[in-house]
Order: sequence, then C-alpha cells, then structure tokens
Amino acid sequence: MPFAIAEPSLPDEILVTVSGEVSAKEMQQFMIDHRGGPERSSAFLFDISNAAIGVSADDVLMVASRGAREARTSPMGPVAFISTSPGPFGMARMFQSFSAAEGRPTVGVFRSLDEARAWVRNLPQKDGSR
Repeated sequence: MPFAIAEPSLPDEILVTVSGEVSAKEMQQFMIDHRGGPERSSAFLFDISNAAIGVSADDVLMVASRGAREARTSPMGPVAFISTSPGPFGMARMFQSFSAAEGRPTVGVFRSLDEARAWVRNLPQKDGSR
C-alpha cells in the first residue's frame, strides 16, 4: 500500500507518507476512505517525496475537480503536499492550480513539513473548522 498514516499526528492533522507507485484511482480512493466523519475538517498533509506518481494531467484534473465538488458539497480541511523531489512537486503544483481554478484555494505545495504546517496554522478558520 503506497499510503501510511503517521502516528501520532498533531491535533486536526492527518500526516500521510506516500511511497512507491501511486495512481490517480488510488489517491482518490484514499481520500474517499479517509475524508469522512470527524476527519473531514482535518488538514491532510501528504509527504510525496518518495512517491512515483503515475498520473497524467487529465488524471490530476479529474481528482482536483472531484475534490473541489466535494468541498462545495460539504466543507473540508486543507490539503498540503510536501516534496523535495522535482517530479512529485510539479504534479502537486498542477493539482494545486487545477484545484484553485475549480474554486478550492485550500491546497498548498511545500518543500518541508514545517512550511506546510505553518501554512495550515495561518489559514482562516470557518465554522469551527479550518
């Protein structure tokens, strides 16, 4: 399984390490499985530095569009991607751009976990959630 949830994460944060080959379908299924209930408003931080992301631009657009639609249906916490590797970093930036174009500004891309956590902390809070 390419996804591992770090234990323990900070309150209201789900830290996920992604490694090896990962497809758009796997990414989408992970979010469906983990974005329900009390975790919905949590920040999801994905360390994708060691991931081999096997997706096309169309796949990235599909996942970003679905996430934006879902966020419009019921608000959810922010998503941050962390990568020190150029390939995964670039794919995450593409996801961020598509998400913003779809009306979901709470997607960020960073080089370090500290930067991602600082960004999450500085986001405005809405209705008791991030």
